[in-house]
Amino acid sequence: MISAARAVVQAISVFPQQRQCCPAPTFSSVHGIYQKGRNQPGETELKFGDLTPEVQAARLLHCRCLGIVSVRRLAAEAGLPVERTELLMCRGLATLIARGYPAEELCETYRVTPEQLSRASMVPAFSGRFEPLDASR
Repeated sequence: MISAARAVVQAISVFPQQRQCCPAPTFSSVHGIYQKGRNQPGETELKFGDLTPEVQAARLLHCRCLGIVSVRRLAAEAGLPVERTELLMCRGLATLIARGYPAEELCETYRVTPEQLSRASMVPAFSGRFEPLDASR
């Protein structure tokens, strides 16, 4: 199981970045990535490491959807090891696959190839609590 997960995460790491006319947003500049409430003054900010693995995976995939496709960059900005970041994203994708989300939509939304998505499906999925973040965030 571990070797299958390692193959998946290595494959996602080497996914080529798409050319962009403007720079991709940074992890911390994505709206609401750390804050408990957007417009609630006085609320303390959450540290990424304090979030549950399910929420971490959802936020990492959301950042990838918004244009941050480099796993190394996501890991550095989240303060996580690259391997942990890759595993979280693979588990998130595996959960979405297990829930019946269309593969074509997942590939397009999260910028992964069909081969990468196929390998991600071999990683254990999260519990029933995992939900992808809305694109409107």
